[in-house]
Amino acid sequence: QGPERVEVKRELFAELDALSPPGAVLASSTSGIPASAFTEALPGRARCLVAYPVNPPYLVPLVELVGAPWTAPDAVARTRALMARVGQVPVT
Repeated sequence: QGPERVEVKRELFAELDALSPPGAVLASSTSGIPASAFTEALPGRARCLVAYPVNPPYLVPLVELVGAPWTAPDAVARTRALMARVGQVPVT
């Protein structure tokens, strides 16, 4: 989590992309910034997406999954499976 500012998300995701294992999915819970706005320049941009939970998640277990044009279908599928395993209802 970080501030809802594109510049901050770009910096944060660049750091996450560099430090995370290549197979890790990177997701932001941003409600208004598309993944394409902060992941375009990343070498690992295919593993990035938005996973936005409806609030409060314990009462409304819905999470919206939104990829960028370059998000790999596998990254969305893996995130969908993870959300379902933890009791959320993922919507793509």
